Amino acid sequence: MTRHNCPNCGAPIESTQCPYCGTVFYDFTVMDSETPTYIRMNWYGHQMVFRALMRSAEINMHSGGMFSPDDMDVDIEFTVLPDDDGVLMKRIELKGE
Repeated sequence: MTRHNCPNCGAPIESTQCPYCGTVFYDFTVMDSETPTYIRMNWYGHQMVFRALMRSAEINMHSGGMFSPDDMDVDIEFTVLPDDDGVLMKRIELKGE
């Protein structure tokens, strides 16, 4: 991953989480609508891993373009694809959560 600055505190980060304030950085620029990618996420005490193809990404602004959490929605749709083993989704139970 290339070097970025944290969108929260401005510190330089080289991974997916700021070492100073803990903000998580999701770099969706690595996703392409023509190339499948693997996605890993925590969901209700389990870690889910699946291979997906991004179908669409949309940002909806409400209230005339004000940047607040209540005025903005981001929707990203994926098509889940089987991996090389034919498995659609792998699940790992997270310990202690």
